[in-house]
Order: sequence, then C-alpha cells, then structure tokens
Amino acid sequence: MITVAGAIPHYRHFAYGGLHVAAMAALVVPVMTAVFGFLPKPAFGGPGARTLMREWARMVLTGQPPYAVDQPITTPALAISLGGDTLSPVSAVADLADRLFSSTSVTRWHYNTDQVPEASTNDHIGWVRTPATVVDCIVTWWCDAARS
Repeated sequence: MITVAGAIPHYRHFAYGGLHVAAMAALVVPVMTAVFGFLPKPAFGGPGARTLMREWARMVLTGQPPYAVDQPITTPALAISLGGDTLSPVSAVADLADRLFSSTSVTRWHYNTDQVPEASTNDHIGWVRTPATVVDCIVTWWCDAARS
C-alpha cells in the first residue's frame, strides 16, 4: 500500500493550532452541506460530496478515522510526506502511518523541499506535475519489498 500525503487531518496538526481548520470543520462544512447538499466551490476546492466532507470534518475535530481500526495493517506500506505541504502536514501523515500500520510493515519517506527539481514543487497536489522523484522512491521501495 502506498500513500502520498495521506493523513489524519486532526486540527492540532496544522499551523496556528489549526483554528482555521477546526472552524471550517465545525461551522462551514456542516452548514454548507446542509444548505446545498454538498460543499460548493470555493470552499475546500469544492465541490465536495456531503458524506465525504462530513467525515473529513469529524476527523478534523476528533482526530479519529471514520472507520474502526481494530488492529494495525501488516501489509507492506510506504507513507510519503511532502515538505511544506500545508494540507497534509508531516505530523498528520505520521499520525496516519502510526495509527493504521504496524511499525514493522510501514516505511516512511519525506520528500524534502531541497530534493525538488528546479521549476517543480512538492506541494499537496502540484508534485504530480513532475512526479519523477516520488515515482523513483516508490519503484525502489516496491522492488525492495518484493525481494523481502
């Protein structure tokens, strides 16, 4: 299993105590999804499905995934965090890795800003436009995991 910027988006993982994220989860998401039946643009990049956005809001406020985690996943996993990612901070990516996966089955890799090729980015979505560095990491990990 491979995640890139996958995270538990608890508000405490975000800058400034995550108050802006908590406010969006506690006020904006419930009100707008009740009024419109979905989360419209420009909120959160919208449009966002009502159930998905409400699950996100609960995770933000509680720090808990929207499903039971009875035991750690033991399938080999690679959790990639992105330097400077304001939508999935490193601590939120680490929370997902720690909470969902067995420590012996998960490998973490952090894509530092200084590893980004010139004229590229490693932000939450932009890294996909020039994915070679991330893809190289994934291929190396995959081949190493296949040999083990």
